[in-house]
Amino acid sequence: MRDDIAPGGFRPEIQGLRGLAVAFVVIFHIWPAALPGGYVGVDIFFVISGFLITGLLARMALSEDGISLVGFYTRRVRRLLPAAIVALLVTLAGTLLFMSDAWWEETAKQVIASALYVQNWRLAEQAVDYLGAEDAPSPVQHFWSLSIEEQFYIVWPVLMIAALWWARRRGYSPVQMLTFVLGVVMAGSLAVSVALTRSDPAWAYFVTHTRVWELALGGLLALMLDRFRPSAHMRSAMAVAGMLAALASAVLFSRSTDFPGFKALLPTLGAALVIAAGSIRIGRFRGLDVAALRYIGDRSYSIYLWHWPLIIFYVAQRGMVGAVDGILLIIATLAVSHLSYRFVEQSYRHSRSSLAWRPLIDGTAAIGLCVAVAGGLVYAVDRQPIDTSLIGTPNYPGPAALLANAVVLRASSCCPP
Repeated sequence: MRDDIAPGGFRPEIQGLRGLAVAFVVIFHIWPAALPGGYVGVDIFFVISGFLITGLLARMALSEDGISLVGFYTRRVRRLLPAAIVALLVTLAGTLLFMSDAWWEETAKQVIASALYVQNWRLAEQAVDYLGAEDAPSPVQHFWSLSIEEQFYIVWPVLMIAALWWARRRGYSPVQMLTFVLGVVMAGSLAVSVALTRSDPAWAYFVTHTRVWELALGGLLALMLDRFRPSAHMRSAMAVAGMLAALASAVLFSRSTDFPGFKALLPTLGAALVIAAGSIRIGRFRGLDVAALRYIGDRSYSIYLWHWPLIIFYVAQRGMVGAVDGILLIIATLAVSHLSYRFVEQSYRHSRSSLAWRPLIDGTAAIGLCVAVAGGLVYAVDRQPIDTSLIGTPNYPGPAALLANAVVLRASSCCPP
């Protein structure tokens, strides 16, 4: 096997795929009945992330300088952390403004878990039913998927360095070794995902080891793509089949679908086909290389960060989300996400510092600030005395006195992320 990796560079069809994925998620959260399987957009994101990050790391590994952990982590911090921390702090403030104090402590605890990128494990420990009606969603619950991606970003470069060291020591091809490692990770994680989806679906939905195979699938695609050279007709067929697979899963899957497990193969393999096909053109049809989807794809990270808290705050104030409400929420999401993309994402992403470690230091400080603010809220709520004088009065019968002005969110109002 040759040690070649497909070259990097801008892929408009991948931006379009990102746009499609985040559109699935947003529509599902606003109008779950209209796109009952729209949650598969997250799985598509996992494949894209695995493909891009593995390709980047593999090209670094095969260069003269090798993989620079500081350089890699610095790029991730610049790309992801500023917008996430801003979203978390604003969401925490919004919780104080728009939601009952009954929500404050739990939301603050979830903000801490989200800032530390362990939100998926917190939700799994709480056995939150992602698609069920029993558990009311929090405004930062959607950080579970970002937590899985960050955990992958932290562990995968180190694992790659170890695998490459072993390959050199044993005289193996670096790409062969990386392919073997990712293949083992994918097979093992998929097997665990299938087993846990049957026995403990709430746990299986959130934990990292049932999801990492989707990132590994994208990684395998990055390692093998350069050796796969289909004809133009074959690439067109692959792209169309991939788009249909993704759309079918978004339309046909629902809350009752056993997921992830084997069924997650449909949207993830569909995404892999679209990526493998590359740019296509059938007459005027250019697949996902569409200006509107590329625009959304460019802002997909900010859209994902902001759409969910906006939905939760709107529901807390207004109740059910109808057709007009949903359109207003989409407009608000696009407006806020554009501001986040323009003034937060882009500003920090292209910033430069003479000190290589500076972004990592700043990132650690930002996480510390977020944790400190949320932790202070938890402390304040814990020390707040509870007024029990109204217990038993006609207006506040029994335990309801402890939840004055509480707004109870139901899964029927919006669908959890």
